[in-house]
Amino acid sequence: MLDFTLENISAEEVERLRAVYEPLAQSVREFIDATVRTQVDVAAVAAAKAGHLADEEGVTVEAEGVFIQPRWARDRSD
Repeated sequence: MLDFTLENISAEEVERLRAVYEPLAQSVREFIDATVRTQVDVAAVAAAKAGHLADEEGVTVEAEGVFIQPRWARDRSD
């Protein structure tokens, strides 16, 4: 289990982390809110679910998953 407390990091580090992750957290909140309140039709929902981003020239970004690895697992020396 991850052993993490605020005592382990400085106030500056907390602010740095907040600057990095707070916008992401807000985006997720807004996405959830939009998802819950949506009134779009079935076709629009299917298009939104389609893992890519595209422009008039075709697919520009494609992803199949996001993998997050905690620091303790990255820093282990095997």
